[in-house]
Amino acid sequence: MKIIVEGETPKFCDYHEVLGIDLGLKEFAVLSDGHFASSTEINRVKRKYAHNRRKLQSKGTRSAKRKLKSLSGRERRFMQGYNHLLTKKIASLSYGAFALEDLKGIRNGKKGKVFNRKRNSWAYFQFRKMLEYKAQNKGKQVILVNPKYTSQECNFCGFTCKENRKGIIFHCKECGFQCHADLNASKNISLRGYKIFYGQVAVNQPYISNYEIKRSSLGIMNLSEA
Repeated sequence: MKIIVEGETPKFCDYHEVLGIDLGLKEFAVLSDGHFASSTEINRVKRKYAHNRRKLQSKGTRSAKRKLKSLSGRERRFMQGYNHLLTKKIASLSYGAFALEDLKGIRNGKKGKVFNRKRNSWAYFQFRKMLEYKAQNKGKQVILVNPKYTSQECNFCGFTCKENRKGIIFHCKECGFQCHADLNASKNISLRGYKIFYGQVAVNQPYISNYEIKRSSLGIMNLSEA
């Protein structure tokens, strides 16, 4: 049986700026406007589930297997709920589009057992799909950009060098610009997304852009406090 649901076609959004979003393991999401969504609670919950999973797996009984299945469902629902609330808040921000890195094939890398386990449980694709349909409902869109060198390129002068980034600190060897490394990456993602978005908008309705990448260091704040 097929069910058809009719609804109004969302109007095209009037906002022309693009929000860059850098997704990661230490900081779940860093936005180019200076907002951070921390992974602290996510990592705490995942550690708890991983600990309980190991205990149940060591037992190997039928009841332990039933509990393992239930545990997996609760963990999945937790991450789904987190992504739902976060993408809902982001989609409501005053931007015409949201730029993400195209991380297709991210699971294919080899960076150690612990890193691979964290990466395999990372709900990036779910976050992206949720943001896409929430943005679409508001007449906005999600743009995927090339992730190459977003963490090594200076958002201020464009100089790209591996040594620019040391851990969470980005310090350009060329111009001296310094800020949080993930914030710098999110600004590069924003600029790349804007170039794509501007090309699309220019075809439909020419306008003079007042978009400008902020050069000053932005304060770090939790998205839930916005």
